[in-house]
Amino acid sequence: MQQNVEIIDIAIKANKELQKIVEGDTKVIERVRVLEKESDDKAFMLSSSISSGVVSPNVIDDMLTLINLEDNIVDSIYNLARETLRYRIPNKKTNAMLQKNVMAMLDMTDSALQVMKKMLSSDDTVKIKEFRREIELLEQEGDEVKDSLLDNEYKNDMDFKTFRHIEEVAHKADDILDSCEDSSDMFLSIMLSIMT
Repeated sequence: MQQNVEIIDIAIKANKELQKIVEGDTKVIERVRVLEKESDDKAFMLSSSISSGVVSPNVIDDMLTLINLEDNIVDSIYNLARETLRYRIPNKKTNAMLQKNVMAMLDMTDSALQVMKKMLSSDDTVKIKEFRREIELLEQEGDEVKDSLLDNEYKNDMDFKTFRHIEEVAHKADDILDSCEDSSDMFLSIMLSIMT
């Protein structure tokens, strides 16, 4: 699982760069793109080695799914980085509100990724279940922030571009946490099938 941890390390780096973009540094998008490509390459090499290696046939498909889910985390970070740069909300108050909420979700993402690293390094199913639960709680917290952003849209009068941008950003930020939770679910499933 060490190579899976390497994908999570890439996701952690990409998330840090994304936070800089949300704070206004538009120059680091290229770094996020490079990290996304690095994750794709790592996922491809790992998938190839699993498909041609000595992995038990009953877990090959699950392992390939796990790699894809982990790579999706980095893809989702890149997608949010691009969306963040597409449009700058003209209303400073609305822009600050969006920035604050997205940064909160990205902090949750960082926490989830740190837990995933511990999870991938463990072979204790009790601990893995605890780690999975931590990630689930972070994802639920992220859902609440996303819902709050969407509720705020309908309560306030705003132009269509701003409305659409907030909606896209909220969903894309939530996609990152969803991918973290999906990855943790799949890893737990793999470990339970190996241990039984």
